Amino acid sequence: SVEIGASVAECFEAAAGFEDYPKWAGSVQLVRVLEKSKEGLGEKVEYEVGAFGRTLGYTLAYTFDYPRKMEWYAVAGSVKELIGSYEFESLGEGRTKVQYRL
Repeated sequence: SVEIGASVAECFEAAAGFEDYPKWAGSVQLVRVLEKSKEGLGEKVEYEVGAFGRTLGYTLAYTFDYPRKMEWYAVAGSVKELIGSYEFESLGEGRTKVQYRL
């Protein structure tokens, strides 16, 4: 886990802002949101990631408990088994504890 100087909602929005991942997640080369929820959150997201001189493509399905939690699992591509989550807990005064699990 890590503590971040931002609100729970700001942390959630950054984590759910999939199109911005290539700007800050070094190995992520391309992101396509394939399906969105009625709230506009990406429910199915395709990634291309550079690793060890190769490009891996995979698709993740997401579920959300706004703004507390988001979970994902692999549904297609070269990554067959991937399950993870982010959980966001307010520490007060604009600080958030973010728990990342894979």
